[in-house]
Amino acid sequence: MLHFSTIGVIISLRGGENMTKVGELIQKGREEGENALGKLMDILLSKGDVANAKLAATDEKARKELYRKYGIIEKP
Repeated sequence: MLHFSTIGVIISLRGGENMTKVGELIQKGREEGENALGKLMDILLSKGDVANAKLAATDEKARKELYRKYGIIEKP
């Protein structure tokens, strides 16, 4: 997930050379998001909570609440 500090870096970058850095930051954000979802799915499925796994897969608000519930992301 992109954090505010990462977004600040993206906003402050300029020029072609820095576009590589922006791409790297975007890729890092994607990887963090995939890892968070994978961790959530692992937790839910190991508990046999298929209903919440399906909900997390389709409902962004519910997914974020579950991330917080299981300590996967910090509370804002």
